[in-house]
Amino acid sequence: MAPLTITPSDPVAKVFLPVPTTLSSAGLEVLLPEDIMLQPGDTTIPLNWKLRLSPDHFGLPLSQQSKKGVTVLAGMIDPDYQDEMSLLLHNGGKEEYAWNTGDPASLNITMPFN
Repeated sequence: MAPLTITPSDPVAKVFLPVPTTLSSAGLEVLLPEDIMLQPGDTTIPLNWKLRLSPDHFGLPLSQQSKKGVTVLAGMIDPDYQDEMSLLLHNGGKEEYAWNTGDPASLNITMPFN
């Protein structure tokens, strides 16, 4: 069984499913499904897809924008989590942070465990 299966929630979400950046990438880039103006503080962004992990794997969302003051607050994705995926982001700056549709917001790494 593959470590993960990603299912879009709507037809448009197919365009913004997580993808590896290169053939050697250890994780999948999580792309934003719409333009986002991230205000200072915490914001939850729905991604419009579900992730199903094999029973012996878990997921870790990592921040790609931490040098710009934006970090991912959520932690581990358990293999039995079945709901829609979202990103919980924190903008630690004093200004809004703008993302465009399709921009990478985080990296998801899938790892085995016993």
